[in-house]
Amino acid sequence: MGRWPTLKAVQLARRTTLEHFCRAHHVRSADVITTRLEAIKNARALTTDDGIITPNALLVQALVAQLRVTL
Repeated sequence: MGRWPTLKAVQLARRTTLEHFCRAHHVRSADVITTRLEAIKNARALTTDDGIITPNALLVQALVAQLRVTL
């Protein structure tokens, strides 16, 4: 979630970037990667209201930073 805090951000990422990310996180099966990338591509956001998305994306980024320190 640190690199792509919103659905829109991950949907704009290049396919090869997402494939490399999956492999780096121990997802080796090509079928699993393809299924996940298709799910990302076809996903629809529950809301497009920036007043909801922006603060929650900032919250996710803050939580990721805290988890990195903890881990």
